[in-house]
Amino acid sequence: MNIRENFQMACKLEALGKWPIDLSIGSPDIEIPNEFYKYRDLVSLQDKTFFNTILTKDGRPILDEDGDVRITMKNPHGYGNPMGYPETRERVASDVTDMLGIDLTSDDVIMTGGAIQGIHALLSTFFRDGDSVMVMRPFFGPYLDLLKVHSLKPVIIDSTSDFDINLEDVIEKFEDGVKGIILNDPNNPTGKIYSAEIKKELATLLPLDTIYIEDTPYSQLVFEGSFVSMLHYFKNAFHVNSLSKNLAVPGERLGYIAMHPDNKRAGEVAKTIQLLQVNAPINMQKIIRYMGVNHSFAYDLYKHNIDVMSECLDKHGFEFNKPEGAFYIFAKLPEGLALGEFESKMHEGYDPLFAPDGSAFGYDENYIRFALCKDTRVIDRAVSKFDRVLGK
Repeated sequence: MNIRENFQMACKLEALGKWPIDLSIGSPDIEIPNEFYKYRDLVSLQDKTFFNTILTKDGRPILDEDGDVRITMKNPHGYGNPMGYPETRERVASDVTDMLGIDLTSDDVIMTGGAIQGIHALLSTFFRDGDSVMVMRPFFGPYLDLLKVHSLKPVIIDSTSDFDINLEDVIEKFEDGVKGIILNDPNNPTGKIYSAEIKKELATLLPLDTIYIEDTPYSQLVFEGSFVSMLHYFKNAFHVNSLSKNLAVPGERLGYIAMHPDNKRAGEVAKTIQLLQVNAPINMQKIIRYMGVNHSFAYDLYKHNIDVMSECLDKHGFEFNKPEGAFYIFAKLPEGLALGEFESKMHEGYDPLFAPDGSAFGYDENYIRFALCKDTRVIDRAVSKFDRVLGK
């Protein structure tokens, strides 16, 4: 079963009275920090005031020609700027400048309805029917669906044995029809972070007009090494990010595209985004204006879950590389344990455990991806399940 099928089955069994252990989907199921609610409540309070005083940037009221305080009457839930609120884009540009070490302005940032919407916008802008786009397996499954929607052809490159970028395969498979590449970094499902050195080398191999889509919703969840943006090495790179993982609010659907200040094609994206979305989610933009995007509240929890599950999988004979980032473990089944037998054991009882196999990521079905973005008690239940059905 793919990711969604696992998730839907877990939901169905829960409705029937079972107590599933759902490690199938990367939707953080943890306590959201109070800071988020503080700014949400502030925005809600402001929205209740229909008559708003117009202020200068330093907070002073603006007076009209009669000396009265100017006010605006504006529905806080009306249509917004398709590019995003200017104040929000300024805040995001400032935060991303700090995060990536590249000086950005609000002109270099577009707010989107999540990272997927950002990728959709880039594919709509730069590619035409029949163009080819490189993806590296194991890859985030919906990439193939996105390419299909845009009538694009995937060129699948294989990663190295430790899931790094396979430069030799890139060279071998790069052909005239290849117009772009999508890389997820840190990688879902493997947790691999691609080094600055290999990105520099990759940048020298790509034609300058290649569209490089850097899909990075886990870039603030780094446990080993560091995340370095391709924007440092390739001006035609587009940094696509989301607040779903680091703020644990995937259902709020807010993301952004950040572009190199010297990218000559940024204006094309702006034109496309106005056709694809009326606006990114309004309330979330207002919250992020105050809160910013440079956060990772659950870092310690995710690290703890990875450590606990790593010990469990190692004890039961699974083979895996401990993730350098994100919150997944991508593990190979023990010798002699077939996928069907594993799933049968995990699905039995009142507490069925769900996790997708490697085929959901274009890879070997004998690998399983475990999403560990859950409360620690859920991970403890998973460990107990493994011990019970696979033996201690």
